Amino acid sequence: LIYVLTAAAILFGLWGRFKGLGAAPLSADEYYIARSVEDILRTGLPEFDCGGYYTRGLLFQYTLALLQMAGMSPEFSARFVAAISSVLVLPAVYLLGRRVHSPSAGLLAVAVLAVSAWEIDIARFGRMYAPFQAVFAWYLVYFVRYTVDGDRRALPKMLLLSVVGVFTWEGGVMLALTNLLPPLIRSPEGRFSLKDVRYLALCGLFLVAAYFATFTNF
Repeated sequence: LIYVLTAAAILFGLWGRFKGLGAAPLSADEYYIARSVEDILRTGLPEFDCGGYYTRGLLFQYTLALLQMAGMSPEFSARFVAAISSVLVLPAVYLLGRRVHSPSAGLLAVAVLAVSAWEIDIARFGRMYAPFQAVFAWYLVYFVRYTVDGDRRALPKMLLLSVVGVFTWEGGVMLALTNLLPPLIRSPEGRFSLKDVRYLALCGLFLVAAYFATFTNF
């Protein structure tokens, strides 16, 4: 029964996310992204005609520029990336639910997110929030594998997603901060090995770089 309910929820969620995706006009916030992408297509940089740069969600903006070069409309391209990102969240949520409790918990979490009115609304909103949610969910998957399970193969993916997160949304700088937690969680009394000290130093440097990359207009 739970498999049937989850499958039905996913089908409904896909319909809610993709039906008539590019039909509605741009909202005010979507318009800022669309105009900035126009400038990228024109000059290569998100520079407004009146001066200044729109540096929010740079990775999102340049992805939209590529899709619009391939023929997508501004309305559809932004919402398409958001909707796809919202779908990519679901496997990560299942893996986290299964890891924390059981496969049934993972399936229930997927079903809830699939039909959530909030999730569907954000998935149809052409901004960088749904893409960042996908980055964050998969970051958590690899964070748990590295920190709790001790799987060192998860570390490069965790660090890469923290870099992607910074350039997806400025709040992604919090992922750079979260990178500092694994040694603290594994050794709360503060008995760090030389490898832990090197890891903390490198992640600390990345945190500083991520902060300046997020809030500095280069």
